[in-house]
Amino acid sequence: MDKIIATIKAVGVKKLGEGSIGFLTEEEPDKWYNIYDSPERLNEILESEIIKGNVIEFSVDEKDKRRVLIETIAVKEKATTDNKNWAEDMTNFEDLLADAHKKFGEKLSITTALMADSLNWEKQKAVFKAVVSIGSGETTQIFEAHGDAEGILNKIIQPHFMRMAETRAIARALRWATNNAKTAKEESE
Repeated sequence: MDKIIATIKAVGVKKLGEGSIGFLTEEEPDKWYNIYDSPERLNEILESEIIKGNVIEFSVDEKDKRRVLIETIAVKEKATTDNKNWAEDMTNFEDLLADAHKKFGEKLSITTALMADSLNWEKQKAVFKAVVSIGSGETTQIFEAHGDAEGILNKIIQPHFMRMAETRAIARALRWATNNAKTAKEESE
C-alpha cells in the first residue's frame, strides 16, 4: 500500500451528517478523497488532521483509490493560521431556516417572486426576490433580498438554476432577519 503525502487545498463537509467528508489536495486539485466514519469521529478528524493547509500522509483503499483509510492519516506539517478553512466562515440554508423558525416561530413568513425580465432559459439565468416578514400588522419587520443564478458550474445544480436563485434569495433574506453575516454555502455554489 502506497503512502501519499499531500497538502490539503479544500475540505468538503456537506455530507458530514451522512458519515463522510472529502478533501482536495494542492497536488491533485481535481481529485476528491473521501473519508467515511461516524459524524463524531469525522468531527475529531476535522479538528486535528483534515485542515486546509495541513500536509498529511495517508493511504487509500486498494479497490477505491479515492477512499482514505482513516487509520493511516498522519499530519506531517500543520497549516499556518492563514490557511483557515473558508467553510468555517460560512453557514447554510438549512441552519438559517431552522434558526429563523426557532427565533420567530409562527411570526415568520417567507414569500418569493421571480423577477420578470430576469429569466433566460438559454443562459440558465434567473433572479428571485425573497421577502422575510416577522410579526404582523404595524409591528411587522420586513427583510428583502435578491438571489441570482447564471453560469452555475456544478453540473448537478445547473438544470435547477431557477430553484438555486430562489434559495439564494431566501438565504440572504434569512441571514439579515436572523442577524447572521456569514455567507450561506448555497450563495457560493
